[in-house]
Amino acid sequence: MDRLACVELPSLALQLVLGQRPQWKGEPLALLSRATAQGEVLEVCRRARSLGLRLGMTRSVALSLVPDLRTEVASNVDLEAGRKAVARALRRFSPHVEPIRSRPGGFLVDLRGLEALHPDLAVLAQKMRAFLRELGFYATVVVGFSRFGVETVARAARGCFVLESAEQEAEAARRVPLSCLELPPRVAMSLGRLGVSTVEELLRLPAEGLLERFGEPVYRLHRRASGELPNLLTPEIEEEPLEERLVLDEPEHDSGRLAFIVRRLLVMLLSQAAERGRAVTALSLGFVLWRDPPRTERIAAAEATLDVVRLAELSRLRLQQLVLPSGVVELHLRVETERASAQQLELFQRAARRDPDQVAWTLARLKAELGEKAVVRVRLRPAHVPEARFELVPFEEKDARCFAALPGAGPGSKPRCLVRRLYTKPVPLARRPVCAPRGAHLLGLDEPPSDHQLGPYVVSGQWWDDEVHREYSFVTDVAGRISWVFFDRLRHSWYLHADIA
Repeated sequence: MDRLACVELPSLALQLVLGQRPQWKGEPLALLSRATAQGEVLEVCRRARSLGLRLGMTRSVALSLVPDLRTEVASNVDLEAGRKAVARALRRFSPHVEPIRSRPGGFLVDLRGLEALHPDLAVLAQKMRAFLRELGFYATVVVGFSRFGVETVARAARGCFVLESAEQEAEAARRVPLSCLELPPRVAMSLGRLGVSTVEELLRLPAEGLLERFGEPVYRLHRRASGELPNLLTPEIEEEPLEERLVLDEPEHDSGRLAFIVRRLLVMLLSQAAERGRAVTALSLGFVLWRDPPRTERIAAAEATLDVVRLAELSRLRLQQLVLPSGVVELHLRVETERASAQQLELFQRAARRDPDQVAWTLARLKAELGEKAVVRVRLRPAHVPEARFELVPFEEKDARCFAALPGAGPGSKPRCLVRRLYTKPVPLARRPVCAPRGAHLLGLDEPPSDHQLGPYVVSGQWWDDEVHREYSFVTDVAGRISWVFFDRLRHSWYLHADIA
């Protein structure tokens, strides 16, 4: 049967506060809505609860009961960053981790297919709990068979538990008090007056009557407990960080040139962020210096944006004030993002489009300076061999408007694999004295032929003119460069036809 685990981190926000202030460990602690005397208590630790503090109290009342109470404002706790850190840690054990949306400290871990790596699930649960403990988090791990079963048991248990059968899981879940589950306080109180205090007692009641009297939360809980709702996991896919790295040819000291490089990297990162539907809130500039330790500068935007002009201006201002002891040899740019609004994405797409009139004017200036044949475009024509399927013709100003109107030319279109240099006349490669060579010698006969190739793709025919029989392949040399080559079967020779970008 499929197995899954629920990892429950009780009071995750308070655990994050203790991670930032370890000197508060063992003292009464409360999380407040705001730092004023009327700020409400949102969460309390076990020590504070034993001293009489309850949720909903004001800060002034809480301090009158516990004078040495330690408090922190909820807005100062980066709960989302903590959830991401826990999910990243759990992905060391399974690639499929689903954070439970209704609870900040709840996570579901899919254990299917891990039997060969972890034959004993109890040992795996202990490893997950121990690893989180090393990161400063206290967690409960329950291994079972269904979402509702492991979630419910994890809310009431402490430590590590492995449920050996679905029957054992169902029995343990039915004994869990309703006070441990996510029900509105008034609803839980009303059910308690009726003598309904556990999941088992709730299941004895009709679902339709619960919906009519107590509403959707209790009705949905009844359906989950009875197994009527689907048991599927929806794991969260961790996106790769948006970052770019550039190694400079020589140590760079000039802040103006560094600002120009940062702007160029920003253009690429903003395009990637827009494709993900994200907007930039801050950017981190990392400098690898020639003779000194690396240095990092963080620049925060006033609001989430996709405006490259504003972000480039912020980075330029910071670079002008920055005094680096030695030149920069490597630049690392990373951006922090949040979900972008529809208006931001629409404005970004408008700004990313090039003005056809401006393009035409720029091309006219180039031709005026370098000659009419300085700017050309490719025009396709019917032919058999690749080098005859196109011709270069002068680029007219009207062509700029035609190409700008083509579909798929906007910033949201997927990039294509482009040929950087196509040789109109194929370049002969080093020739072997055999008719059926093992591979193309891109670097000469002194070097072994390339074994990394994709192909061959045969171009054969043209019997009405010179007969053609070419076997095309994509090959990679020792430096990682990709080339488009073919073996001419009639001439028994290899030729280089294009370098691929």
